[in-house]
Amino acid sequence: MKNMEKFILRLFERINTLIKIIKTYKNFPAYFINRLGFYKRPTLTLFLRNGIRYKIRNRNITTADYYVINESWIHKIHNGAKKYIKDGSLVIDIGAHIGAFSIFAASQAKNVKILSLEPVVENFELLKTNIQINNFNKCIKPIKMAVAGATGKKKIFLDEKDSGKHTFYPKIIPESRFREVGCLSLSEIFDSYKINQCDVLKMDCEGAEYEILYNTSPQYFQKIRCLSIEYHDNGIDNINELKIFLENNGFNISRPKDNFGVIFAENIKN
Repeated sequence: MKNMEKFILRLFERINTLIKIIKTYKNFPAYFINRLGFYKRPTLTLFLRNGIRYKIRNRNITTADYYVINESWIHKIHNGAKKYIKDGSLVIDIGAHIGAFSIFAASQAKNVKILSLEPVVENFELLKTNIQINNFNKCIKPIKMAVAGATGKKKIFLDEKDSGKHTFYPKIIPESRFREVGCLSLSEIFDSYKINQCDVLKMDCEGAEYEILYNTSPQYFQKIRCLSIEYHDNGIDNINELKIFLENNGFNISRPKDNFGVIFAENIKN
């Protein structure tokens, strides 16, 4: 009986997602053709009904592009951050990928300033394209760098099928090829760009969230109003320990979506 209940629940969830996709994407037939693997061209532009657009890759090249867009617009995993995005807010997007969240954030208010950090060139080029086709050149600054525990260079291991899973940690994707990328620490970002207040810090960095935050001094956490973090198992660190760490640095922790690995942290003093 429990298995049947789970099946029915999953079925209703998928139907609900299907309806949301149709309501969100103006060219939803092309979306589904691509999802099913029948789209022939290497790239596709998805048009949202609210006027936002994204250029993505064929799902036979990578499955990540449409998925990260859906995270923001369909599943709304970062919706907790919306109330912190007002006119003139500053957002830092670590692991910007093709710009799904950066463009979502830029569309929420006027004069939002966003630093979008993405180290992998294939993703970065699409990030720049998506900024341009949405006319967000003045508010989104693309930065071709990774973020890590320290400024310098590191090996990033590349997932051949999923462009959203490139990582510093080979245990996540063993026997993968790698590149060397430039890295900034979080404190270096704050200092270099003279940031006194970050309204939203979004992180989707495939296991690097731990080393980034653990190597950030308390004085910088005082400048962050909220964090929306997609957490990952890197074979070393533990999400429960990260929650305690953030609580000790003045944040209230919640989990907005039970079926997504996301935590939302709000600065109690802000």
